[in-house]
Amino acid sequence: MLSPAQVVPVATHGRIYLASPDRYMTVLDEQTGELIWRYNDPENRVRESIGISEDGRTVYAKTMDGNILAIDATVSERKIKWISSGVDMGYELTPTPVVEKDGVVYVPTDKGLIYAYRASDGAFLWKYRISNGLINMILPTDKGELYVSAMDGKLVKLKVDKTG
Repeated sequence: MLSPAQVVPVATHGRIYLASPDRYMTVLDEQTGELIWRYNDPENRVRESIGISEDGRTVYAKTMDGNILAIDATVSERKIKWISSGVDMGYELTPTPVVEKDGVVYVPTDKGLIYAYRASDGAFLWKYRISNGLINMILPTDKGELYVSAMDGKLVKLKVDKTG
């Protein structure tokens, strides 16, 4: 069912969500493994990078066209809450997870940039270059900090406020 690559699932509300290189988002029942839905959206082609909101009510998926999809995880059908606005990351294929903290969605790229979006509506807040290489990880803390590592060996601590 899945094409080979780094496909990292997220789970919430009894469902497992995956975004794979074949551009499908797949949702499985956590208990039975049965398919709930599988969708290939030609206008919002997902690939590998996926994440979940702090409250587990939203799944975020990065598209190959440089947008973020927010999918409602509280319903059993595919329901898009919002598609990011204000900036286009360009062609993207980073498998690093998208993370949310304090109402801000942090998105890694393969170009060494972090993008921040407002979790409530997908509005672009800011971007920051860490490196020229792929972002490995974004770790937000309760102290308003982000620890970010990149493929070139950099580890950076950023101070962010509650609005991103």
